Amino acid sequence: MLKKRQRTLTRLMIIMTSLVVVSLLVTSFFVREYIKKREDEIIRQKIYSTAKLISTDKGIIADLKRKQITPEIQEFANRVMEDTGTDFVVIMDATFTRYTHPKNELIGEKFSNLEDVSSTFTIGDHYSRQSGYLGEGLRFFTAIKDEEGNNIGVVCVGYTKETVKKQILHSQEKILLALLIGIIFAIGLAIMYNRKLKKILLNYEPEEIAYNYIEKNLISDHVSEGIIGIDINKKIIVKNNSANQILDKAGLPKIKKGEQIPEDMYELFFKSILEKNKSSRDELILLNHIEALINRNPIYQDDKLYGAVVTLRDQSEMKKLITELSGTEKYNDSLREQSHHFMNKLHVLHGLIEMKSYDEVEKFITYLKDDYHEKIGYISENIKVPAIAGFLLAKVREAKQKNIALLIDPDSMILNKDDLDELYNEILIILGVLIDNSMESIAKKEGGKVVVYLYLNTEENILLCSVYDNGEGISEDIMENIFERGYSTKGENRGYGLNAVDTIVKKYNGLIDVESEVGKTKFIIEIPIEEVH
Repeated sequence: MLKKRQRTLTRLMIIMTSLVVVSLLVTSFFVREYIKKREDEIIRQKIYSTAKLISTDKGIIADLKRKQITPEIQEFANRVMEDTGTDFVVIMDATFTRYTHPKNELIGEKFSNLEDVSSTFTIGDHYSRQSGYLGEGLRFFTAIKDEEGNNIGVVCVGYTKETVKKQILHSQEKILLALLIGIIFAIGLAIMYNRKLKKILLNYEPEEIAYNYIEKNLISDHVSEGIIGIDINKKIIVKNNSANQILDKAGLPKIKKGEQIPEDMYELFFKSILEKNKSSRDELILLNHIEALINRNPIYQDDKLYGAVVTLRDQSEMKKLITELSGTEKYNDSLREQSHHFMNKLHVLHGLIEMKSYDEVEKFITYLKDDYHEKIGYISENIKVPAIAGFLLAKVREAKQKNIALLIDPDSMILNKDDLDELYNEILIILGVLIDNSMESIAKKEGGKVVVYLYLNTEENILLCSVYDNGEGISEDIMENIFERGYSTKGENRGYGLNAVDTIVKKYNGLIDVESEVGKTKFIIEIPIEEVH
């Protein structure tokens, strides 16, 4: 893997450098052609302007008019060549006799190419590429005129071919130097970028990152726990399919990576950890009618808070099984408890009979009948669902410990139907929320009472449920808000129970009616069911 990584990174650097070098080479080719043309134009312009300048010199005109070949005119030509960098300046009279030449021995002789020079008087100023005594070169001819405009001579200024090549090569050397600097710079940048890229990618190859990303998604999407992560700006940075399944089951909107998390979800999951730095572990919360076990943890990067992650586990299926087992167990515990009490009472009866206190026996039997009917008779006789019966028996004992009378309406009747198991499990959630709320509202009241009514009407296919208490009541100004998620007058992290009740009822297209005034509150729920067989 290490060798593969090194080859890949090197290959990436070579590709990047090659792209830059090819771009520079292509660019330098076009620039070289442009400079070649530009240099040729500069040379032409230089010999043109030099020749024109000489042709207007008064001293030269005077010497040509006198037809005198003097050392001064040669010295003038030499100075011009030195100042302008030209290779030759040849001044001739009208007979094309040289007055100046880089080679002194040629002064006083005729110009070597009479056809080329004579065309100056016929066609005018012109450039020419011909060979002379100095070799092939580029030259410019212009006529020298006197004050009346008569042609009295010709001046030829030019460069040899070797000089032109040297000047073009000198300009191209600058391009090559710039190209070499550019290539070195490109290689340096490629190496720097390669190192930076390795650091950003944590020394992983792109292929490895792709494989790891695919593996992470495959693993996270096949984990039963829901995973949701956000950054400090509330933007979702990670989520898996299980999270969306749990949210969808709870009636909450699905979320997408890269989007802002809905504000209600932020309040529920992340606010406590990002704003109050409160982590939590194995915390049980209610998402509408779904119980979820969540863990909240912050995410740090370089010791700086980057965001937070929450894991969710749906506890509803496990809770159903636990509730059924717990309800049955509570039912059995109550039966064992009552059996123990009645065995003690049978001993009392046996003693009274032996003492032949028959009047006391009759009174004691009447007491036992009433006590049984009050404590367990209504429940065991009318509630045939063990989980619900056990739950109610447990709540009755809990209420008794709080000096609250929890009564089951004697008209209650629930049959045990296998096809209603899911509904019965969710009725337990409804009863738990409503009974707990009622007991909380009358906790400090003398003579507090809670009455529960359950009835399964198989003729009209409807399940009726009501919970009454003689507590404080619900004021009209908050009545319309009691089913809103998170709304509570009892403090933070409250206000989810009644919302869960409302969600369950709506799930079955049921109805909730709340009757409340000072001193009493009654929740009435109607849930339609499919025809039972």
